Amino acid sequence: MKLRCRTDIIANILSSINSRGSAGASKSHIVEIADISYMKLRDYAPLLTRCGLTELEDDTNLYFVTAKGQKYLELYRSISELEEVIPLKAMLTIK
Repeated sequence: MKLRCRTDIIANILSSINSRGSAGASKSHIVEIADISYMKLRDYAPLLTRCGLTELEDDTNLYFVTAKGQKYLELYRSISELEEVIPLKAMLTIK
């Protein structure tokens, strides 16, 4: 398994919450789907909420992705697509 950077981990957490649709996601769901430890989630969850990427519903303790979090995922996916193209183009110009 490749090491993930902070942006990858955040995107994985947001994607795992999104996988539940509008139902929201529990911490155990996020840990399982994002493939992170509970301790790591304890570090990231408050950060994501503080930055406005997620919201925690107090009554149910479920996490939801905000509009800002959706925008983060869109940009992350765009950058990921570019990462696949740029090395290929660099290899083509070297030859």
